[in-house]
Amino acid sequence: SPANAAKPSVVAEILSTRATVPTPFKLFLESPKLALLLAPVGEHLVRNSSLTRRETEIAILATARRIGSDFVAAAHHNAGLREGLDRETIVVPLYEGRAPKLDDEREQLVYELACSLHDDKQTPQALYDRAIKLIKAQGIADLAALRGFYVACAGVLSAHAVAPTALQ
Repeated sequence: SPANAAKPSVVAEILSTRATVPTPFKLFLESPKLALLLAPVGEHLVRNSSLTRRETEIAILATARRIGSDFVAAAHHNAGLREGLDRETIVVPLYEGRAPKLDDEREQLVYELACSLHDDKQTPQALYDRAIKLIKAQGIADLAALRGFYVACAGVLSAHAVAPTALQ
């Protein structure tokens, strides 16, 4: 099929920016054009957005728990640790769906906004005002897109009943 014929070139494109093909992308490869479009979006959101890598991992972990994705939570548990997030006060609480203890004002804002994007029909004005002050409109856009990207990843994993990876 044309989709199968396109897969090797899409895999090569994904591997041009990373060492492995992430599990969600192995599933997105069933729609090669989609995988080809999503790969640079994910790369940008995780590695090159206006959010720091720590903020990105906080947002991913908060989103994973809000949407009930054990796979994403497990995968990003270790990524959060690699980015220097404290295991006991930040990573474990986020992994367990509890509020983390965040001393950094921007990181606290990112956590609250990530939760609000899931929980609220509209971001409360006071939270929006803090977000504009701390991460600007670009940070809000990057965070909203990051959330959407991981909802898509969690969705394809869930649709294929992929079990979470074991924590190391």
